[in-house]
Order: sequence, then structure tokens, then C-alpha cells
Amino acid sequence: MKKEYVLLLVIDNNTGCSDHPDTNFLLVMKDRPQWMSGFLNLVGGKVEPNETHYDAAIRELKEETGLYPEGDLRATMLMGTIEGDEELIYCYRIYVN
Repeated sequence: MKKEYVLLLVIDNNTGCSDHPDTNFLLVMKDRPQWMSGFLNLVGGKVEPNETHYDAAIRELKEETGLYPEGDLRATMLMGTIEGDEELIYCYRIYVN
């Protein structure tokens, strides 16, 4: 069974400009694992056992940023997947206020 992960493009819905609404996104400074320490990265992490990838995306957003998705239907959208030999990564776009 492949390991599953989520990767989130977190967009600030309040500061995006009308011509390019997806230009303001959030990066986090990683402190673990050691090889990522000090680097900027998108929000994300592992899908836990008995958890859907959608639920993992919302959980990782809350754990890593303290933010919550915006309330409308476009706030959280699965954009696609990246599949490797041993992993499957679900890529989400999430709008926050």
C-alpha cells in the first residue's frame, strides 16, 4: 500500500488581487524532519489511518497554521494527485481569510 500525503496551496482570499487572485499564498518554515529544517515549504503532511485525504488537508491546515478554510464551496478544492512508486500525494487549493 502506498503512503498517502496532502500538499496544500493556501491562498489568502482577502489580499489576492482581482487580476491574479491566486498570487498571495502561504509558505511555512519547516523545523522537521531535520533535512527540511530552515526551509520554506507548502503546508502538508501524512494522511493518518482511517482519515480521508480531505480531512487530512483540513487537519494539516489547522495544525500548521491555525487557519480554517473559507466557508464557500471554492474554499477547498482537490487540484490533482502526484503518484510515485511508493507514495500518493493529494494536492489541494484552500482559500482562507
